[in-house]
Amino acid sequence: MIKYDYSDEKTWDLICSGNTVGVFQCESKLVQKWLKKIKPRNIWELSAVIAIVRPGPLMSGFADEYVEYRNNEKEFESFGHPIIDEAFNATNHVLLYQETLILLGQRLAWPDKPEMERLILADDLRKAVGKKNQKKILEIGEEFVKGCLNNGVDKETANKLFEIIKRSGRYVFNLSHSIQYAYVAFKTAYLKTY
Repeated sequence: MIKYDYSDEKTWDLICSGNTVGVFQCESKLVQKWLKKIKPRNIWELSAVIAIVRPGPLMSGFADEYVEYRNNEKEFESFGHPIIDEAFNATNHVLLYQETLILLGQRLAWPDKPEMERLILADDLRKAVGKKNQKKILEIGEEFVKGCLNNGVDKETANKLFEIIKRSGRYVFNLSHSIQYAYVAFKTAYLKTY
């Protein structure tokens, strides 16, 4: 059985070079382009590349923003709210994962709801974005903004946050798949390297 060293520099060099034909989830020219731009050096960053090439981040401009924030070409303006900032800090201040939607729904928009209702509302938001259902996004978005306002978020911040969600409404990936894909991608890159 092979023991993979997830800090192996040669494997990360191969991944960053975009020479990834034969590497799981990294063979297309599109992914190769983003690997060269982002230059991932760990599983979390490789997961971000795998998520970035989905329609939501690409079509919304979030993919480019991710790179600008990562390379310190653009300075992030804090939302001034600890829950929002926490949700976005892990992904260079852009919406990459469906789990971020769940977190924002549960902890920001509907924390005052009974647990089951809170979970259902947050998952409805995730599903609407995951299934690219613009009508549903707008419907639940009204409830999302209302919930944020009821829980102390100012109107400008709540609307700005919902604009981000709408921009992502063409599909964002889920973190659990993205991380697992990143592990398999690294393993196939390791095999290619050695």
